[in-house]
Amino acid sequence: MTDNWTKEQRNSYQRGWHVKNLEKDRATHREWMRTHPESKHIAQVKWYAEHKEIILEQQKKYAQDNPQTQYAQGVALYNFPDAQLCSVEGCYVVGERHHPDYSKPLEIIWLCHKHHMALRRKYID
Repeated sequence: MTDNWTKEQRNSYQRGWHVKNLEKDRATHREWMRTHPESKHIAQVKWYAEHKEIILEQQKKYAQDNPQTQYAQGVALYNFPDAQLCSVEGCYVVGERHHPDYSKPLEIIWLCHKHHMALRRKYID
């Protein structure tokens, strides 16, 4: 039966299965991560630890090169310390602060990570 499914039908089925089995899926993933120390996540943590100084230097350089961005983010963090839900209709995930215009630091939009990255990709493309 599944051989005749369209791509959209298959994706819809997989999303539905994932929602129904979320806790089981997470438990399986946690167990796999525990029993596979060579996993990608462990490698990423080790890489970060080995390159922490370089990363911090890059972050400092970004802050120096983008003072308006840093200022706007600081003002938003101070004035809106508690996260809110994503502004996208139908999305009930905790959001991140997004500045459409850094010259207006108090004008922010709350977007979940998924929608925030989609918006950033739209700006970049």
